[in-house]
Amino acid sequence: MRRVRDVAVREAATLALLGGKGNARGESYSHEQGRKEGDGAHDRTGQIRSDGGRTAFVLASVLVLGPLAWIPTASAVSFSGGFSPTIIAGGADLNGDGVVNGRDDSNAFFGATSIIDGHLDCDAWGVTQNAGTAGSGTITAADDCTLRGFDGTVSGVTITVTDGVFAWPSGTALPTVYNAADPANPGVSASDFAWSTIGGKVDSNGNESIEGTDCTFGLVGQTVAVGLGDPTDGADILGSNAGCGFAGSPLSSSMNGLVDLNSDEGITAADSCTNGCFFGHNVTSGIVQVGSGAAPTITSFAPTAGPVGTSVTITGTNLTITVTTAGGTATSRYELHRDRPVPRSQYLPAAQ
Repeated sequence: MRRVRDVAVREAATLALLGGKGNARGESYSHEQGRKEGDGAHDRTGQIRSDGGRTAFVLASVLVLGPLAWIPTASAVSFSGGFSPTIIAGGADLNGDGVVNGRDDSNAFFGATSIIDGHLDCDAWGVTQNAGTAGSGTITAADDCTLRGFDGTVSGVTITVTDGVFAWPSGTALPTVYNAADPANPGVSASDFAWSTIGGKVDSNGNESIEGTDCTFGLVGQTVAVGLGDPTDGADILGSNAGCGFAGSPLSSSMNGLVDLNSDEGITAADSCTNGCFFGHNVTSGIVQVGSGAAPTITSFAPTAGPVGTSVTITGTNLTITVTTAGGTATSRYELHRDRPVPRSQYLPAAQ
């Protein structure tokens, strides 16, 4: 059990539940120390229990400093920022399932260059970094090239591709911005190529705005098949410009930049996933979300009301926690422990 301490508020301390960083093994991350915790879950007494799957756990207990008469709800948060594949043993995992196979295809991902079965079809690049020219459509020993991406240094980071295989640490994502002439420049519009989202919508043309030409076919493959196959197979990014080529065009401008997971040229609840299907991100009705993993749930919230001093326990799955004061200022310090009992000496710090 943990409690808020040294909080100077007149009325109440509140909890806001956000989509978590946990995964199917019950892992979580410490905001302050950046460490990942292992498997397991807590029961109401704070004891570890293991039942072989994603289980409920006690997220935290907080000392109520004012009247309590509400139940928090979890909500998705749209993502703004760059995205890129995670490399697994030299291959690009596009759909966030942790493996690289025939579904990991992306039509014209680096400029006009496609990713095929997780490998880069860059045989037409020659010695030019970030050339972005279209390849042969198959992965062969000729698919040797070099990418130069932004990593915060003056010279950027060089990524060598040999036989279509990325020389990049397994389990980490590639850079999101590539600029061979000015590798220290993080700008999307100035880059050779970069993929990003603005308010959860995909900026396909890289001009740092969402408009009718932000359209793409087959950004993430949906069919497990050897080779590229139909390059338009897979998730599309919708755009209202007639030049996009959608059968029902022109589409409504309200669809610009939305992720059409089922390629039906419309956006419904079916265009959603909670398994990180879009480059490790979840999607909700076409909107790319912050983080990945299963959606947060609350299985119990007890008590639902009580006087000042009541200890409240929230039990659920895939949750993170932020504590705010009565003024609504969120704390920047918190720590979650899903895998082991929380010692009595550990407290959830107050907002600073």
